Amino acid sequence: MAEALRKEAKVEYKGTPVLEDQALWDEVQRAREEEKALAAKLIWSENTQATPEEAAMMIDAARNRARAKGKPFQEILNEPKQFSGFDPESPRYQEVMAFGPGHPNYESIQRLVELAYNPKRKPTKTTHYYANERMGGPPHWAPALTDVQTQGAHTFGREQGYPKK
Repeated sequence: MAEALRKEAKVEYKGTPVLEDQALWDEVQRAREEEKALAAKLIWSENTQATPEEAAMMIDAARNRARAKGKPFQEILNEPKQFSGFDPESPRYQEVMAFGPGHPNYESIQRLVELAYNPKRKPTKTTHYYANERMGGPPHWAPALTDVQTQGAHTFGREQGYPKK
């Protein structure tokens, strides 16, 4: 959502973004901060010891799915049986939803989020990942992944059929 709003809020003059609508730009910034807060919850729920690249790829997976499906970031996180910390049936759900400022890990996770959203960083095309040890082996859908790589405790890949955007 933040991306769509951002495109709507500005025009370019000789390649330089020019503000067109301050109220819309403010909404873009608010939506982006909300997405980053959700991204922090995602990282914290998946792996509190994530490396910067691992954390960024977790976020990329959700963002790429959101783009491909034309859905908001939060809706992708809330899809059933996708991101366990966002599943209301998960024993950790309340704890994950409460994660934010004041939590002992908040500052370190927030730094990972900022690195992932750095405009100079080229996002990956990953759409799916799984925790190697926790799952006790690859899930049934893993053989369909392409561009597979391991970062930290997770294996990442792109599901065939997802756009290569």
